Amino acid sequence: MLLAAGGPSTRAIAKEVGVQPRIVSKWRHRFADCGLGGPAEQPLAARPSIYGQATNKCILALLAKPPPAGYARWTGPARCWLTSVRSLR
Repeated sequence: MLLAAGGPSTRAIAKEVGVQPRIVSKWRHRFADCGLGGPAEQPLAARPSIYGQATNKCILALLAKPPPAGYARWTGPARCWLTSVRSLR
């Protein structure tokens, strides 16, 4: 909000703080609607978790192991292999 008080554009603020302009725009709208406490008091938008904690632990344990034969590291295709050999949901 302090950057916005100086008059720079939404794009300039976004570039300076390293976020997308839409995020800065959201901050500005919250400030306009709710005042100084608005941005801090709003709950953060978060998508619901797809997997449970047990599944997350399983995935992390498998990723700590060497990748499957034919792969040098865990790449996108190797992760697809991981999901095809295990029921993760």
